[in-house]
Amino acid sequence: MDEPNNSITSHELKVFMELHQIKTVSALLEHDNLTLLKMKGFGWRLMKEVLGLRKI
Repeated sequence: MDEPNNSITSHELKVFMELHQIKTVSALLEHDNLTLLKMKGFGWRLMKEVLGLRKI
């Protein structure tokens, strides 16, 4: 079962997820990198964080 976004995400990533109504980190990671980059408010700093989360 998915857990709500938690301490493994930065404040900036949490704000992005709230803006796009993405409830969990798992749901965020379902989006491919190119789609995320095209979304409002997503940039290279957040991409670095997402790539780190994908390694876990």
